[in-house]
Amino acid sequence: MAKPLLLGILVVVAAAVPAAESSREANLTLVNDCNYPVWPMVIPNDGSSPISGNTVRLDRRGGAAAFIIPLSRAWSGQVVARAGCAVETPCPSRCASGEELAAGAVVQLQVHAYWRADVAVYGVSLSGGFNVPATVYPARDLNPRCPAGRRVTAAGGGGVVACRSDPAPGGYFKQRCPKTLTWSGDAVDVDQRCVAPGELKVIFCPKTMVTTNAAGGEPELLRAAVAVA
Repeated sequence: MAKPLLLGILVVVAAAVPAAESSREANLTLVNDCNYPVWPMVIPNDGSSPISGNTVRLDRRGGAAAFIIPLSRAWSGQVVARAGCAVETPCPSRCASGEELAAGAVVQLQVHAYWRADVAVYGVSLSGGFNVPATVYPARDLNPRCPAGRRVTAAGGGGVVACRSDPAPGGYFKQRCPKTLTWSGDAVDVDQRCVAPGELKVIFCPKTMVTTNAAGGEPELLRAAVAVA
């Protein structure tokens, strides 16, 4: 699994899959760990079909929803979280933030990138502003092709349930995810790549960006953003 993208860092990850897998569907999973509800918008770019009616509410601390991205053709779009919506039905509106792309952090997604087939690209952009912290995780099962010497199998001779880490650079993990941290002495550029995921998971207010106010015991959002040229 590739390292998550922290909000404030504009990064993309490209991931290739065998052509035989290109007809699969990919899951886009949205999870809300904020201390307040959010109403996500999944906005397809020109030429891509809608995958959400944009009416779903993600309840505070654990609300989730999943959508299917068809992989039969190229798809690209954006995800933005609306917060503080005064009206919920029939469509969330009068929101405190996120109703317009220029008013919030935007998660950018692209499957089958234009320069290469079977590539998934994702990133978080602050070019239009910031409202709700977010990370994006690609998910890919690396266990099935784990080298024999590093496989961890289930009791009784079952399938591979884990794959031990690479002892040095250039190993299995690095081959599959060349721009992901894969060993203790690793270092990567800003860009990251990994094998095309079967799932892209967007988490709003991830726990890595939440701290606790010592005085009141209430969680506070760490909203520090890193400027990207």
